[in-house]
Amino acid sequence: MAQQGPDVERLRHGMAKLTISDAARVAGVARSILHRAIKHGRLNVDPNGHIDTAELLRAGYMLQRSTQQQTPGAL
Repeated sequence: MAQQGPDVERLRHGMAKLTISDAARVAGVARSILHRAIKHGRLNVDPNGHIDTAELLRAGYMLQRSTQQQTPGAL
């Protein structure tokens, strides 16, 4: 059974605020890449340190759907 990631259509409309870890997962990049973009002013975060998905798109990141598969009985 394929595990569904965040709803990409909802994310594309800027309706989700993500942690840096979640944003990196959705954008398919390492957290360090996002931290570097924030440090250099290419990506903005809110006062709580969250990134709006619209901001990811504005900065040129593509949103990806999770393709991980979950094996029954696996931990």
